[in-house]
Amino acid sequence: MLFNTFIYPFFLAAVAAIFWLLPNRFRLIFLLVSSVVFYGFNGVKFLALVLLLSVCTYGIGLKIKNATHIIEKKRYLFIGIAAILCVLIFFKYSNLFLITIESLTGGNLSFKHIFLPLGISFFTFEFIHYLVEMYYGRLTDHTIVDFFSFALFFPTLASGPIKRFNKFFESTRNSQSFSKSFFITGLFFILLGYVQKYLVADNLVEQTAFLSSPALVSSNKAVLSGLFFYSFRIYFDFAGLSNIAIGSALLFGIMVPINFSWPYLRKDLASFWKYWHMSLTSWIRDYIYMPLVFHFRNSKLITIFAVVATMALIGLWHGASWNFLFFGLYHGVGLAILQIKIFSIKYYELVPKWVRYGIGMVATFMFVTLGWPFFVTSSLHDSLLLYQKIFAIFI
Repeated sequence: MLFNTFIYPFFLAAVAAIFWLLPNRFRLIFLLVSSVVFYGFNGVKFLALVLLLSVCTYGIGLKIKNATHIIEKKRYLFIGIAAILCVLIFFKYSNLFLITIESLTGGNLSFKHIFLPLGISFFTFEFIHYLVEMYYGRLTDHTIVDFFSFALFFPTLASGPIKRFNKFFESTRNSQSFSKSFFITGLFFILLGYVQKYLVADNLVEQTAFLSSPALVSSNKAVLSGLFFYSFRIYFDFAGLSNIAIGSALLFGIMVPINFSWPYLRKDLASFWKYWHMSLTSWIRDYIYMPLVFHFRNSKLITIFAVVATMALIGLWHGASWNFLFFGLYHGVGLAILQIKIFSIKYYELVPKWVRYGIGMVATFMFVTLGWPFFVTSSLHDSLLLYQKIFAIFI
């Protein structure tokens, strides 16, 4: 079941109404059952996958918690993360690897297309977070119902935001009674999300759809205008889905992370990524970037490598094709340049602060917009073709 299906608003309204009518001790169980029904709409086999992975994550989490030696804890942590990553890589990246092998060898592997389970990029990251936090002993004591309510929570299961267990657990404990303010705020976020996604983003498809077929573009200048509109289409698309999820969660008195906060109004690329897909970037920062930087904290070169590598992972997280890898590398190199201040300008600090902010905001928007060819196309070849048409304007 997706947010754009006709049945979702009715499903959400019915679940929310029954949720608040039930005695408190039955609410999480009912929410868990509702989440199973929600995901079951997408196919029983994928429901079986997420349930099996949830059971394995919870079981390994218990093993980590009960282990008496640090080596044993590390072993279970490694096994758990490896199993989760294997599932993610198999379902999301197998097609990419097989297609790449075909293109390099010129052969025909005759493989069947592997379908992507709904929300796998989101719930696998949440499961890894759960195991890491369990390893460090930072998780609040909880029951199996608490874990599965977190793992299968339907408002965020399909399109995020990526939740953190302790905050989710605390929110479920604080929502013992119906809150009118939460409910009204939730309705506002849902309405805002539907407006952003289906009235704004979807209406920009006509102005941007041609970017996905660059070979058919007759006017090179149209590419620039199309990318300008695509900047807003992709923002309102992502932000809209996130806001529907946030609003849906608030109807149950549960708070999940805000995912976007005016990213195009930020002064530099680092600030842009701090406020764009915030739950993803904070996850990458906490579980990949910071451990790398901390481990090699005396090496400036490793710090720069960590920036580029983590952004490359963010790129691949968004899509299973090589153009997404280059999307991440593009932003990684941009952040690295910003960090080592290659383009620092003498006397720039003498310029009024508001002027510097405005220049930075415009430059950041332009840089981000010029990176969308790696995102909007389905292959690296098409991405480079778009850039060829852009460069042709100035030659």
